[in-house]
Amino acid sequence: MDNKLSHELENAANGLVQAMQYGIDRYPAIVFDGNAVVYGITDIRAATQRYRQWQAGEARP
Repeated sequence: MDNKLSHELENAANGLVQAMQYGIDRYPAIVFDGNAVVYGITDIRAATQRYRQWQAGEARP
């Protein structure tokens, strides 16, 4: 196994471990600050906007 493939496999394994630690139970999921998860959105900008709305206490659209 070459170094590039080894590195990619290590990154994938780390991602799976983090998902388990966060309690991710469905996909897609984006984790913010290690304590908030936005599910069902793959667009980073849209997920960030949803997260900021949640932080500000705004209702979901």
